[in-house]
Amino acid sequence: MNDMNKMFEKRCDDLFQFLIDEFGFKVVATEWDPFGTEIEYRNQTTSINIRFEPREYRVFVFLSKLVNNRRPKYSDPMNGFYLDDLIEFRSLSSRVEQKFQEAFTPRKLERILWQYATALRQH
Repeated sequence: MNDMNKMFEKRCDDLFQFLIDEFGFKVVATEWDPFGTEIEYRNQTTSINIRFEPREYRVFVFLSKLVNNRRPKYSDPMNGFYLDDLIEFRSLSSRVEQKFQEAFTPRKLERILWQYATALRQH
């Protein structure tokens, strides 16, 4: 795991702590693979997955309703959606800009995670 992945984990711990403190979520999984790092937060009804993919130059936040206490597949449009889609419907001014093929810097990663945490808390 490289330094950016470690920073991603640390910043998620800090910026998304409100999910634990205010909404009863727990971190139930942190997974690393050759393409990035993913952290899953879960409470009784909802799963929130935050994924950092440096090769794709993206951070993804996926929210899903638990079905039989399990997270549905990402392709299940009935039970899950990306936070970007919610932002698109509710508050275009909260849009998180991630330019294609613009490498991550610590500052850029911090900004993106902060924007997602802020949007998630608001909506």
